[in-house]
Amino acid sequence: MPSQLKEIYLVSKPIDMRKQINSLILFINSELHENPSSGIGYIFYNAKRDKLKLFYFNDNGFVIFYKRFEKTTVKLPIFKSLLYKINHVQFAAFLSGLEIDNLQISPPENYTEF
Repeated sequence: MPSQLKEIYLVSKPIDMRKQINSLILFINSELHENPSSGIGYIFYNAKRDKLKLFYFNDNGFVIFYKRFEKTTVKLPIFKSLLYKINHVQFAAFLSGLEIDNLQISPPENYTEF
């Protein structure tokens, strides 16, 4: 997962996986009302939930990562809006096919004494 991403959002509506960079730019701009070159990562999935695309802008160009699941489908969280914010740990779990709604993430430890 690219660590330079400011934020990562899972888009709650499936898209046609034939969409490439220009179509995704248009979708993010017109449907999501977001700036495609903001450094935010957008995760898209298809209707069968067996394909994912991560789309983001990196320094001087757009990047697409694509994953096709062979024997499983992605487990979608419960969406309350068009964009579902996830962190890097949740993204890694999602990419592995795990359910992210019930993923327990421990808060970072803050030690004051040693």
